[in-house]
Amino acid sequence: MSATENAQPSPQAQASDPRNSAWVSANAGSGKTTVLVWRVIRLLLDGVPPGRILCLTYTKAAAAHMANEVLKTLSAWVRLDDEALDAEIARIESTAPSPGRRARARRLFASALETPGGLKVQTIHAFCDRVLHMFPVEAQTPAGFEVLDELGERNLLETARLQVLTDAGRKPESALGKSLAHCIEIAGDETIEQVIGEAVKARQHLDGFDFAASRRAMLAALGLSESDSPDTIAREILEDGGIPRREWQGCGEALLAIEGNAAKIGAALIEAARTPSVDYYLSVFLTADGKPKADTTFGKKSDLAKIERIRDWLFAERIRLAGLRDKLQAVNEVERSCALFTIASEVVARYRQAKERRGVLDFADLVTRTVALLEREESAWVHFKLDGGIDHILVDEAQDTSPEQWRIVAKLAEEFFAGKGASERRRTIFAVGDEKQSIFGFQGADPVRFEEMREHFSRQVTASGGALSKPRLLNSYRSVDAVLKAVDKVFLPQDARKGLSASDDAEPVHVAVRKKAPGMVEIWPAIPAIKESGEDDGWDKPLDRMRENSAQMRLARQIADAVKVWINGGLSVGDRRNSDRPRAVTPGDIIVLVQRRGTLFDAILRALKQAGVPVAGADRLVLTENIAVMDLLALGDALLLAEDDLSLACVLKSPLFGFGDEDLFTLCFDRSGTLAESLAGAADAKYAEAARTLAHWRESAMHLRPFDFYSRVLGRDGGRKKMVARLGPEAADALDEFLAAALSYESAETPSLHGFLSFLRRANSEVKRDLEAEGTSVRVMTVHGVKGLEAPVIVLADTTTLPPKQKESRLVALGSDENAPLIWVGSKEETSQALLKGRDRARGLREQEYRRLLYVALTRAADVLVVCGALNKNQKDGLAEQGSWYDLVHSALAEDGSLSTKHKVPYSKDEVTRWRTPAFPPLAMEHAKQPPVPEQAPAWLAQGVSETSASFVRLRPSYLSRDAVRDGSQTGGGRTRGVLLHRLLQSLPELPREEREPAALRYLAQSAPELNDTAREKLAREALLVIEHPDCALLFSPQSRAEPELLARIREGGGEIEIPARLDRLVVNATNIVFGDFKSDMAVPGSLAEIPAHYLSQLAAYRAALAQAFPGREMTALLVYTAAPCTFEIPRESLDSAWRRLKTQTSPALS
Repeated sequence: MSATENAQPSPQAQASDPRNSAWVSANAGSGKTTVLVWRVIRLLLDGVPPGRILCLTYTKAAAAHMANEVLKTLSAWVRLDDEALDAEIARIESTAPSPGRRARARRLFASALETPGGLKVQTIHAFCDRVLHMFPVEAQTPAGFEVLDELGERNLLETARLQVLTDAGRKPESALGKSLAHCIEIAGDETIEQVIGEAVKARQHLDGFDFAASRRAMLAALGLSESDSPDTIAREILEDGGIPRREWQGCGEALLAIEGNAAKIGAALIEAARTPSVDYYLSVFLTADGKPKADTTFGKKSDLAKIERIRDWLFAERIRLAGLRDKLQAVNEVERSCALFTIASEVVARYRQAKERRGVLDFADLVTRTVALLEREESAWVHFKLDGGIDHILVDEAQDTSPEQWRIVAKLAEEFFAGKGASERRRTIFAVGDEKQSIFGFQGADPVRFEEMREHFSRQVTASGGALSKPRLLNSYRSVDAVLKAVDKVFLPQDARKGLSASDDAEPVHVAVRKKAPGMVEIWPAIPAIKESGEDDGWDKPLDRMRENSAQMRLARQIADAVKVWINGGLSVGDRRNSDRPRAVTPGDIIVLVQRRGTLFDAILRALKQAGVPVAGADRLVLTENIAVMDLLALGDALLLAEDDLSLACVLKSPLFGFGDEDLFTLCFDRSGTLAESLAGAADAKYAEAARTLAHWRESAMHLRPFDFYSRVLGRDGGRKKMVARLGPEAADALDEFLAAALSYESAETPSLHGFLSFLRRANSEVKRDLEAEGTSVRVMTVHGVKGLEAPVIVLADTTTLPPKQKESRLVALGSDENAPLIWVGSKEETSQALLKGRDRARGLREQEYRRLLYVALTRAADVLVVCGALNKNQKDGLAEQGSWYDLVHSALAEDGSLSTKHKVPYSKDEVTRWRTPAFPPLAMEHAKQPPVPEQAPAWLAQGVSETSASFVRLRPSYLSRDAVRDGSQTGGGRTRGVLLHRLLQSLPELPREEREPAALRYLAQSAPELNDTAREKLAREALLVIEHPDCALLFSPQSRAEPELLARIREGGGEIEIPARLDRLVVNATNIVFGDFKSDMAVPGSLAEIPAHYLSQLAAYRAALAQAFPGREMTALLVYTAAPCTFEIPRESLDSAWRRLKTQTSPALS
């Protein structure tokens, strides 16, 4: 027996064993993706067809990553020799393969590629999308429906909300009108808007809303009867009292005869007898928060003894009224909640009608309609079709799966373990997750459900004669031992680990694979708030600005100082790709984490930029709050209304024109008309050019669609380049999303500039920037945003406060059941005891998720973890809030005298605390007390470059078009789209016409699993239209060649140019040559004059290379825009001019 066969299987190999169903609990960094990939591969090795495996992931990025990992592994196996392939299979399966298994392994890559639709690795929403498109009749959904993006969803919801509130205001006697009036009596505009928004988000409670049934459910949940109402309880308070109303006057007079507090109570009782009022009568006996008043409030003990009967009445009445007051509050809670849900249910109804008119669904619909489809009694046909195509279900990030999504998984797997389904063939369910990382409660995820579903499937598997394997992955391949021991110690106390897992008694255990790698946890002293003088509170200062001496601003500067020290040689980390040998820290190694975006988040970004540290910018942007988008909105406003001086002034100061305050003052001072008139009449060349540009844009805006207009402003007219140059690379993402919003608007509405501006402002959408790649910049992110990522150095900055209570939901569920009624909770003084218990339960769950967020944050660190924080003015004695992240970490680590030590560092005036295992050697920071002083620049650096240095130039034509990338006109998404289209245009012409579309869809399913079916179909259709376009017939003829490469050396002037080129299509004849280049830009030029100069330079370089390879032949250059499709034949003169310009730009010595 070989050593391989004797080897103990790794935890990943055990967890990925496809012979059994499994429910894997995996610590952070333990290789969950590896287990999923291995299990899929092992299923394929066992002969399971790829189409019978369904992998459900939480995000599109995770789906794409997993699919790519599977295909990368399988493609690598094709090239390995037998010995190397056996070793790879043994690493996954812990046993050497047979020759037949080895041969099957070599065929898996081809099998996966040839499977219709490819590997089914997708998000739950993508799966639901596919199912509903397969069964539109059974699901009662529009055939060929499209899925609303976030922008479209917000716009439709906001439109529905405005319609409902307008109707309610116009018809005050209607049910809507009365409900709105009731809400207005008890809350302000902002509160009503917020609570309606929360109710609409919980719209599963509003489907088929029944006022009477909902009221009964709320009353029962609060312990009330159906007959209870504000009127009945008011009568009970005033007329059925322990003190008969006829006795109030007499009791009051008796109390008046006694001096002191008794006399005050007596006067109040007499007043209550004259004008009976519930609130006033309650105030006689109860405190402001509804508690019975103390005995002494009614008088001295000796005095009250003289009126014993009245004293007993008073003491009994206060107890009775305390209960009735709570009962009245509970009834009022029901009444206001019913009023709220009457409005919210109408909003949801109109939103649903708007979706039906447009034939669209939102993301929530995808899940709820799939659940309804699968649970419907008459859906046996659907189950038969699906059941026949799925044998193995794998669920990633199972702890973040919502109850509704679990219902889908449960229904799909129902037949796996029942009847014939359990006996005919091996079928398995597999889930991997970590309760400790369940942090998406606001999306419906519940860690308790993770445990419940484990038990559910365990019972099903056991009943079918099998066993559900429940392995635990404790080994961490990410973090060093110092970090993991710190995590275990932080969550060792019972209070700290409450809610971390299903059993609060379970202590966290992490095992480091990188045991010998050095690591460190550093805790900075919390920065205290200082008393502010208010001397700089000028009237012209922004109200929301952050003071330079505030604790948060000082912390941000300290973080920036520390990062500067670290990246200048002050810190080293282990290089995992090189046996953990120390290497210098780079900006891309560092992630700074905060709980939420706000003042500290902005301050850190600002401080890093001011310190000259490369920083990636914000990970999320509110589109209409981004300065670049605000400038474009102002441009639209100024063009629509020439009298809008403010909008025009904003546009002129924007990067589009770059005017300064002095320029505006010159235009505005002592003017007689509008700013536009002043600009048009100005003689200065700068003003005249701006006026001409605005006039041209105003004319374009009148006849172009919003997308076309803004594409022209940003593309041809250079707006994007100007904005990215001045505002930074994050502006490019906002501009892309802005143009995407224009397309979304045009697909749903009759396009107009005014309509688009209104649409965008109503939607108020958010842009998520992709900061997942390490890159070369420091990343500042929220803990929610960093989930799934890691970094060698993590700085946990926002740590000193608990979740703010003002951010709590105003809707509280009375019970743990997902269908428990929701109640609108008011202030503490206006809330019943039953609802207070519900609110406290919700608050407890929120605090548990808060601690799980800390676990996620701590376990992102691979080598170094830094914990710091800023105190606010309400935190006394320099202490963070009890139970806050800083408090939990500091009390566990900094106060551990055996393992913590104090150190002086160059970026902190106070000593910092370091905690680590004593056996670990110190890091480079110990020897870098000051940042290294740069050496004096060598003299040769300032010398000019001689002409001989430029005598040889390598010119890559494909790089010339990347000017578009450098100036921000093309983003990652656009480049990916271009790569996919070029691959389709390269390969599809070789296939018979009828096979092209299926082949294109198969390729896109494999190469772009993150795209939905609609997006893939659009890309395939775009490629096919180009191939079949008459103007492109020669380019795709049998004599043409796809992606030919050539290398040319051309002597020009005093030097030589080397041109390595790869052309998209080439046709070579005896007398002439035709070559074509494809561009996937969304903005298509209207004429030759609008084609970007760098595209002409690229074609000119291609022509020069071809002329050297094929001298004496006529050249025809075609530029093909795939989006239209549209073909331009570039004149010789244009190419000659572009070639001269290119030589001059590349090196003057060649021109």
